[in-house]
Amino acid sequence: MVKKRAGRNERYFEMTHHFDSGFRSRKKKPKLQAFLAVLICLLAVGGFFWKSGAIRQNQVETMLHPKVTDKRSEEQAREDFDKQLQKIFEEEVTDDTLTLNYTLKRPEDYGISEKEPTLGSFSLEGLRESLIVSENRIAMLETFDFEKLNTEQQLLYDIIYKMSKQNLTAADFLEYSEVLSPTSGIQAQLPVFFAEYHFYQKEDVEKYIALLEKVPDYFRDILTFEKAKSKKGIFMSDITAQAIIEQCEDFIKEPEKNYMISVFQKKLSELHEASEKEKKEWMKKNETAVKKSVIPAYKELIKGLKALKGTG
Repeated sequence: MVKKRAGRNERYFEMTHHFDSGFRSRKKKPKLQAFLAVLICLLAVGGFFWKSGAIRQNQVETMLHPKVTDKRSEEQAREDFDKQLQKIFEEEVTDDTLTLNYTLKRPEDYGISEKEPTLGSFSLEGLRESLIVSENRIAMLETFDFEKLNTEQQLLYDIIYKMSKQNLTAADFLEYSEVLSPTSGIQAQLPVFFAEYHFYQKEDVEKYIALLEKVPDYFRDILTFEKAKSKKGIFMSDITAQAIIEQCEDFIKEPEKNYMISVFQKKLSELHEASEKEKKEWMKKNETAVKKSVIPAYKELIKGLKALKGTG
């Protein structure tokens, strides 16, 4: 979803063990354990190729930590590191409204106040900004003496540091990024994210409807990116494009029965603090948003992808 500083490209971890009060992990976002598994797999693959020497130097480099002369005491270094973790956490969960809703039930408990509801955006500029974020995080980490951090902090240090480094290796290939795919693309996931959006209080319902109205702009950002890929001859294959088109067509073929309308009604039934009058008004607003914003956005995406077929 998606702001994509580059959006979820940059969302490295959820720190569930570090922020457990009021924390809800979001589906489709890797937890800390997943990152550990990935790192273990990478080390295993690296061991397989060790004899060839093809990546020997890279392995050595990834296992080293910057030598830092840190005059802070161990206690102060750990306190400062936690502050930096908190800052990263806040940056990530406020990247877009869906992420914040899935992650925290009470953002105010963490001193987080949400601004205008947003789905974020997806663009080449945003992807480039993600590189700056990675550079800044690496620079921040390199001000800490690794040995002064506790075991948990060292683990998080390594995750952020290595994945930031990895993100920078993609600097020359940003235009190969892809958010559309037949099974797990954003066009398939977005309705699911909306269906699982939490209505903790009345304000969440209003934000939800506002987000639906932002889908057209979000999809236009994606189409602009796809057109740029097309001009360079790196657009997706026709088979992939057609599969996505058919999936979108299936989603909108019966507007009156669209599941985003029926799911919304079920979700409202769980919001006991709202009156029946309020619920009826919201149901009308939701239906209008689905029919006049969401479905037209999918139609525009379909039209755009059809026009780009054959340019991959």
